[in-house]
Amino acid sequence: MRRRIMLRYEIEVKNREGEVIKRISGESKSLLKNFMIGLWAALYSFLTKKGTNIIDRDGVSHTFPYVSSTYPKHMVVTAPANNDDYGILVGTGETEVSPDDTDLASPISHGTGAGQLSYGTTTCEEPTVSDSVVSFRILRSFTNNSGASVTVKEIGIAFLHGHADDGDIYVLMARDVLSSPTTIPDGASLTVRYTLSITV
Repeated sequence: MRRRIMLRYEIEVKNREGEVIKRISGESKSLLKNFMIGLWAALYSFLTKKGTNIIDRDGVSHTFPYVSSTYPKHMVVTAPANNDDYGILVGTGETEVSPDDTDLASPISHGTGAGQLSYGTTTCEEPTVSDSVVSFRILRSFTNNSGASVTVKEIGIAFLHGHADDGDIYVLMARDVLSSPTTIPDGASLTVRYTLSITV
């Protein structure tokens, strides 16, 4: 069997009554350059030793990795509710994915105003083993309390890095443009699940 690393996504929309009204899934082909830099840094000799540079969601370059006792976090995706800086993100952009992407093309912000979604907690589950596949899931739910439908066209994952010089920085590591834009009616919810797996 060929060994491979795979990232897949699943999107599920439920109406205000909790009934599933749409579900799509697909293989993500869009792990970005920043993901490889973050992985490389985790394998680097010391996370407190600056080895390269990384570009955050604001387009700012930072020496990387560089954590400290004050900012000890390296690649954290477990964003709290109401936070649209990191974790699973959604947007309305349709620009083709590039390995050098540093943010969604048009992120949807957290809130209850026009075009906004309420961001839930991003959860990162523990790895499981099934036959020859080792995998874990990252997931987040969003609620539409904006008063009108909101259409999601892109999704992604950003991580938090506690930078010793610059404080918390937010770095995009995956981005996917959906083949089928997903509309979330007012009062409905959206759940995005990413599954990272290794076949051994």
